[in-house]
Amino acid sequence: MKKLSALTLTLLFALLCLHAGAEAGVPTAIHDAVLGIISQDWMPENVMPRILDKAEDETYYTVQLVDAQTREPVAVMRVDDLETHRILYYRLAGHEMPAWQRSNALFGFDLPRDEDIAWLEFDRQWNDWADDIVSSLYGADHGKPDLLHCADSQFCIYAVCDDPHGDLTAALICQAPSADQESPVVIAYADVRTNPSSGYDGYLTGAQADRIALDALRTKFGDDVADHLQTDGRIMLIYDYCLYTEDFCDTDKDPEEEENSYDPLWLLYYVDPRGNWDEASYVDGYEDAYGYSVFLDAAAGEILWICDEPEEYGYG
Repeated sequence: MKKLSALTLTLLFALLCLHAGAEAGVPTAIHDAVLGIISQDWMPENVMPRILDKAEDETYYTVQLVDAQTREPVAVMRVDDLETHRILYYRLAGHEMPAWQRSNALFGFDLPRDEDIAWLEFDRQWNDWADDIVSSLYGADHGKPDLLHCADSQFCIYAVCDDPHGDLTAALICQAPSADQESPVVIAYADVRTNPSSGYDGYLTGAQADRIALDALRTKFGDDVADHLQTDGRIMLIYDYCLYTEDFCDTDKDPEEEENSYDPLWLLYYVDPRGNWDEASYVDGYEDAYGYSVFLDAAAGEILWICDEPEEYGYG
């Protein structure tokens, strides 16, 4: 069945929003983002969107996609309402986002030769396809997707990183095409960078990580510090820990022998603007107490490392 025409989609969209009692003040940019994405070739056919009411403190809209005939749920999405109006999240009904691999299996190391060749061929054939999918969701300004092995062998993950060292921007989960399909099936997608309130299922969002980190800094350094800190860096790191911190890198040990060595981390960095002598916020005496770092287990929220003392302004 061919996809619904743009005009039909627009009419159905308006009718469904009225019928579902969706928020009357939904910005035009949200409508445009939803209509733009459900017209993509990789989206399920014959679906209608239902924008749910957004609570006052929420920073994204949740959108249900339902079958136009049966009204059964097909997928769920989130659309950013901070600045970008990007699609932050997408997941087909009946599927869960798979956990990240916790070993070198993430990269397919030690695969039998035939499996390794098949994996490389899959990436050769579909990497540009994955890049186009991510562009339709995130926009053109993103890194090249890297094909990684999934904890659930029926899926694969295209990870989009801000650099080649595992600083995750977004993840696209797909399933290899069956005999009657022309391309892989998009199962899920999660942007962990654009909006801190939305992330990858099963792991802390950036906002949740912030709350835990700031509570830990408050306990260690006091209310005066914690009340003034501003987030200056937030990274969800899925590999290459050694690039960022020596604390996780004992060169005498195999990383796979280290407990939790491949568990995703949140690396958070905060600054006290009172220590920046280049700004009007500067207060004499705070330049030696400017930057604060915390590393968290992204799944459990456990504090893995917290700075013993702050960095001075201009450190490094």
